[in-house]
Amino acid sequence: DVKISEIAETYGLDVLLVSSENIILPGENKGFIGGCGGITSDGKVIVLGDVTTHPNGGEIKSFLSDHAMELVMADNLPIYDAGSLIILEIP
Repeated sequence: DVKISEIAETYGLDVLLVSSENIILPGENKGFIGGCGGITSDGKVIVLGDVTTHPNGGEIKSFLSDHAMELVMADNLPIYDAGSLIILEIP
Protein backbone atom coordinates (compact mmCIF):
# COMPACT_ATOMS: atom_id res chain seq x y z
CA ASP A 1 0.00 0.00 0.00
CA VAL A 2 1.54 3.27 -1.13
CA LYS A 3 0.10 5.36 1.72
CA ILE A 4 1.29 2.94 4.42
CA SER A 5 4.79 2.87 2.90
CA GLU A 6 4.92 6.69 2.76
CA ILE A 7 3.93 6.99 6.42
CA ALA A 8 6.39 4.29 7.49
CA GLU A 9 9.21 6.05 5.65
CA THR A 10 8.44 9.32 7.48
CA TYR A 11 9.20 7.40 10.70
CA GLY A 12 12.55 6.26 9.31
CA LEU A 13 11.51 2.68 8.58
CA ASP A 14 13.11 0.79 5.72
CA VAL A 15 10.24 -0.10 3.37
CA LEU A 16 9.85 -2.36 0.36
CA LEU A 17 6.80 -1.47 -1.70
CA VAL A 18 5.68 -4.48 -3.76
CA SER A 19 3.07 -5.05 -6.43
CA SER A 20 -0.31 -6.49 -5.48
CA GLU A 21 -0.21 -8.64 -8.63
CA ASN A 22 -0.02 -12.44 -8.31
CA ILE A 23 -1.55 -12.43 -4.83
CA ILE A 24 -4.70 -14.51 -4.59
CA LEU A 25 -7.62 -13.07 -2.64
CA PRO A 26 -10.90 -14.89 -3.30
CA GLY A 27 -13.56 -12.59 -4.74
CA GLU A 28 -11.04 -9.86 -5.65
CA ASN A 29 -8.71 -9.20 -8.58
CA LYS A 30 -5.65 -9.07 -6.34
CA GLY A 31 -4.64 -9.28 -2.72
CA PHE A 32 -2.39 -7.43 -0.26
CA ILE A 33 1.06 -8.71 0.71
CA GLY A 34 0.37 -7.89 4.38
CA GLY A 35 -2.36 -10.51 4.48
CA CYS A 36 -0.09 -13.28 3.23
CA GLY A 37 1.92 -14.11 6.31
CA GLY A 38 3.33 -13.21 9.66
CA ILE A 39 6.52 -12.89 11.70
CA THR A 40 7.62 -15.17 14.53
CA SER A 41 9.25 -13.83 17.69
CA ASP A 42 12.65 -15.03 16.45
CA GLY A 43 12.37 -13.08 13.17
CA LYS A 44 11.17 -15.74 10.76
CA VAL A 45 8.81 -14.44 8.11
CA ILE A 46 6.23 -17.06 7.16
CA VAL A 47 4.52 -16.55 3.80
CA LEU A 48 1.43 -18.39 2.61
CA GLY A 49 2.82 -19.31 -0.80
CA ASP A 50 6.06 -19.03 -2.75
CA VAL A 51 7.48 -15.50 -3.11
CA THR A 52 9.33 -16.55 -6.27
CA THR A 53 5.90 -16.59 -7.99
CA HIS A 54 5.61 -12.83 -7.28
CA PRO A 55 6.96 -10.17 -9.69
CA ASN A 56 9.00 -8.70 -6.79
CA GLY A 57 10.05 -12.09 -5.41
CA GLY A 58 13.78 -11.45 -5.72
CA GLU A 59 13.45 -8.05 -4.07
CA ILE A 60 11.41 -9.55 -1.22
CA LYS A 61 14.04 -12.22 -0.57
CA SER A 62 16.87 -9.63 -0.68
CA PHE A 63 15.00 -7.24 1.63
CA LEU A 64 14.45 -9.97 4.22
CA SER A 65 18.06 -11.12 3.95
CA ASP A 66 19.30 -7.52 4.37
CA HIS A 67 17.32 -7.38 7.63
CA ALA A 68 18.57 -10.79 8.84
CA MET A 69 15.09 -12.31 8.62
CA GLU A 70 14.63 -15.93 7.61
CA LEU A 71 11.99 -16.66 4.97
CA VAL A 72 9.72 -19.68 5.42
CA MET A 73 7.36 -20.23 2.51
CA ALA A 74 5.18 -22.83 0.83
CA ASP A 75 7.24 -23.74 -2.22
CA ASN A 76 5.56 -23.91 -5.63
CA LEU A 77 2.25 -22.49 -4.40
CA PRO A 78 0.77 -19.11 -5.36
CA ILE A 79 0.81 -16.41 -2.68
CA TYR A 80 -2.52 -16.37 -0.84
CA ASP A 81 -3.97 -13.43 1.10
CA ALA A 82 -5.66 -15.02 4.13
CA GLY A 83 -6.04 -11.69 5.94
CA SER A 84 -3.05 -12.37 8.17
CA LEU A 85 -1.24 -15.17 9.90
CA ILE A 86 -1.48 -15.21 13.66
CA ILE A 87 1.36 -17.14 15.21
CA LEU A 88 0.82 -18.46 18.70
CA GLU A 89 3.98 -19.45 20.53
CA ILE A 90 3.36 -21.44 23.66
CA PRO A 91 6.34 -21.76 26.00
